[in-house]
Amino acid sequence: MSTAFGDILAEVVEALPGSRGAVFVDWEGEAVDEVSAVADDVHDLRLLAAHWAITYYQAHAVLAKHGLGAPDEVVLRFERQQILLHRVTDDYLVVLSLEIDAHLGRAQNLLRQVGPRLRGAM
Repeated sequence: MSTAFGDILAEVVEALPGSRGAVFVDWEGEAVDEVSAVADDVHDLRLLAAHWAITYYQAHAVLAKHGLGAPDEVVLRFERQQILLHRVTDDYLVVLSLEIDAHLGRAQNLLRQVGPRLRGAM
């Protein structure tokens, strides 16, 4: 059964060539909902999202301590993949996994567009 969060994530993944999947995750790294574009990749996607969410919130705490506030986005580029962490609220973010050649700017724009819808579904 799909949730409103899953439906919104599916729109992002389907609209973005090179997207591997997206996870709506809370501040503890717990997946609220996810969409995988790669067969049999849901478990790996959840694990990836959990680890990066925890890292994001640890960095958030340090940055807040120095008066910088919460990061809106974090982009991680690796040899074979890109990861985009996008803050939806102070307690929730989207972790988007992308192929290395996926259009990062389009991904950022799509997540900015669906942010209000994700907040509205909470």
